[in-house]
Amino acid sequence: MEQKEILRHIPKVDELLAHGNIIALNEELTSGIIRDAIRAELDALRAAVLAGEVTAIPSLDDLTAAIAVRAHRDALPSLRGVINGTGVVLHTNLGRACLSKRAADAVEAVARGYSTLEYDIENGCRGSRHSHIEEMVCAVTGAEAAMV
Repeated sequence: MEQKEILRHIPKVDELLAHGNIIALNEELTSGIIRDAIRAELDALRAAVLAGEVTAIPSLDDLTAAIAVRAHRDALPSLRGVINGTGVVLHTNLGRACLSKRAADAVEAVARGYSTLEYDIENGCRGSRHSHIEEMVCAVTGAEAAMV
């Protein structure tokens, strides 16, 4: 089969969206991620056909499986946990020092809702995000003023 004929047999996005394997993805991924993965996989297939690397269209099951792998990979956040096996404790490329459980719990408790980040409760007006840490840094370092 020649390239033009192969390209004509590549399934359409809507056809793939109606496939059972892709429908199942909707339970765990957003429709935008799924559509982007379908388009990217179809673009890669077209490029492979045009490069002569593919001489037959994969089955719908194989194609949707590849789309699912791509969609799951694309859905991963760029910032995620890793294991530091380097031997360097304060590794700048791996997020530097880890937070203690107590510190992480405190961050989580505040991050789950609204906070006094830039609000001064005592005076009932706008505050400074720097005020939360300045006093502590000054106490530790002996400095007159500090900013983090």
